[in-house]
Amino acid sequence: MWKKCRQVAAQRDPRGPKKKFWKEDEVICSGWLNVSKDPIHGANQSRASFWKRVHAFFEKNKETSAVRTQSSIMHRWLTIQLQVNKYCSCYEAIERRNQSGQTI
Repeated sequence: MWKKCRQVAAQRDPRGPKKKFWKEDEVICSGWLNVSKDPIHGANQSRASFWKRVHAFFEKNKETSAVRTQSSIMHRWLTIQLQVNKYCSCYEAIERRNQSGQTI
């Protein structure tokens, strides 16, 4: 359990976080959330139409001059999702431990 958490921490870039992508990542995550939580289209949309809508959201709300295709947005989201899942796994493992002398 702790080995996994240490591995995630060890994977950090020694040069520090890549700040230039933070704003793009925020827009991509926001687009994914908005499109996936849309009550009108919901789960009744194809993969292509889903990522087309995420791409349109990104193009409308981006604050940079970056040009990203639907495919690049999808792959960036998958990278973000992988890292978030690793973090959540470590966090849940910490929350589940039973510390002696403490109540829930």
